[in-house]
Amino acid sequence: MKGKTTFLGTLALLLAVAFCGCGCSGPGASDAQPKAEAAKNSDSGRDAPPAPAGPAPASNSPRRQYAIESITVSPQNPYKGSTIAAAAKTVPNELPQEAQLRYVFWLNAVVAQESSSSTLTLAAVKKNDFIYVDAVLLRDGRELARKRSLMIKILNSSPRIESVDLPEIKGPGRYTIRINATDADADPLRYELSGDALPAGTAIDSAGIVNITLSDLSPENIVFWVVVKDDADGEARQEIKLGFIKKLVHE
Repeated sequence: MKGKTTFLGTLALLLAVAFCGCGCSGPGASDAQPKAEAAKNSDSGRDAPPAPAGPAPASNSPRRQYAIESITVSPQNPYKGSTIAAAAKTVPNELPQEAQLRYVFWLNAVVAQESSSSTLTLAAVKKNDFIYVDAVLLRDGRELARKRSLMIKILNSSPRIESVDLPEIKGPGRYTIRINATDADADPLRYELSGDALPAGTAIDSAGIVNITLSDLSPENIVFWVVVKDDADGEARQEIKLGFIKKLVHE
């Protein structure tokens, strides 16, 4: 009888242990698990680094765009001594303070001037040279946009008559008139006379000296033109007027 009782007690103890291993043990077991989980979560949260910040919300203001729509250069037919002017159209049209517009003038593919000035006087050029201009848009020293103009060609500079030295006409006789002419391109010059009432023998030489002989038979007022030409079809004209009082002829 005693042995049977001992066997039943042992069996009950084994069932109790098995029941406890299945998570259905005695009172307080179900409460212990949530507390342990809470403690674990609490410890983990105390040492964990803060979560990284997410991306900043998108701005409602559009990002400013810079561009050069066009660049023009005038005059289109320049010559030595002309002043070239460039004009660029930008986006935006009114540039903010941090943006700068600069112009680069190229003469025969070499930089002749780079500055904020939009003009250049063509002093050291000659005919058939070529020039173009870059408009450069900068912001804080960084290039944002660049646009180049069309190439233009330097034209021939026509001769220029600087002055005419007229003699004092006192009556019939031989007189000289000096024509002082220059050419910006240093072209050789040719001199011609044009007029319908020139006295016979009137001529002009290669130095621009007019030789004219007046007589009692010459008209009292003589008008003619001096024409100065270069080797590229350039020319200059100057009207010459001479007048004198003829001597009275007594019978």
